[in-house]
Amino acid sequence: MRVGGKLAHFQGSCNFPVLLLGLSGNRIEIGVAVCVGSIYASRLVAFNITPGFHLSENIIHAARIFRCLSSCRAALAAHYRAVQGNHVTIAAIYPDPTSVSGNALPCLTYHGVLLRTGEHISTSLPDLGVGTTALYRATLGDAATPDGATEVVVKFASRYGKAAHRLLSDAKLAPKLHWCEPIIGGLFMVVMDHLEDGASIWRLRNSSRPKPVPEAVLRDVKRALKLLHENRFVFGDLRDTNVVSSKEQGFLVDFDWAGKEGEDRYPAALNENNKWHAEVRAHAVMSKAHDDYQFEQLEAQLK
Repeated sequence: MRVGGKLAHFQGSCNFPVLLLGLSGNRIEIGVAVCVGSIYASRLVAFNITPGFHLSENIIHAARIFRCLSSCRAALAAHYRAVQGNHVTIAAIYPDPTSVSGNALPCLTYHGVLLRTGEHISTSLPDLGVGTTALYRATLGDAATPDGATEVVVKFASRYGKAAHRLLSDAKLAPKLHWCEPIIGGLFMVVMDHLEDGASIWRLRNSSRPKPVPEAVLRDVKRALKLLHENRFVFGDLRDTNVVSSKEQGFLVDFDWAGKEGEDRYPAALNENNKWHAEVRAHAVMSKAHDDYQFEQLEAQLK
């Protein structure tokens, strides 16, 4: 992105946060946007100022929103005053969200982007307006402190099975979960351990030099599913890209779909062309039997 005019000297020094205000008749929409490689915009609120039975409530609602906008404008002005122009840093275009709860985010230093295949890229950034998730490599904490810094993966997704991940994380059958909270914009921010020397089954079998999958990996996956199912969880997406081998152990990753059996549903954008259980459909209710079917498919691949 190229910036001109009075903002030109901020190029490379910040991610240009802005408030967006749209007016159409008696309808008002408010959003925010930042530059994170591409322009990422998020709608915060939309409402109508209409006369009639609820006119008084609508006026109060609008007044509160515009008071918030005034505070945001002052905060933005202070932010730009604090930015050191012409101090170029790659950190300026990595995500720096705000938690819904207001709790402080983990102290992270980003190092690049992770593809679903596990490949690490530090020379380009994902288009957050296109993908359904985004993954980054980072370090958590400060290397100068007694606890040191931890290599982590940072994920942004619209839904996430925090309880299921925590269950397997505690059993050492999933990467250690450090943080998982909703952020402004309707997403979850997830911080988990980066698995040292980890590679998905897909990557092991499809690299230029294919490697055998350790037998322990399938045993660990079976243990993970048993633990999930005993607690009424369904993993939901047991494809070979979501099973990782690290130090002769198996780990489940990608808990975006994980949820409770008979309650939670698959995403409406599910690709029905993949080899799912016959009952699996877009927005269908999740079942443990679907996991069992996918595990059988995984076993068959590795024979």
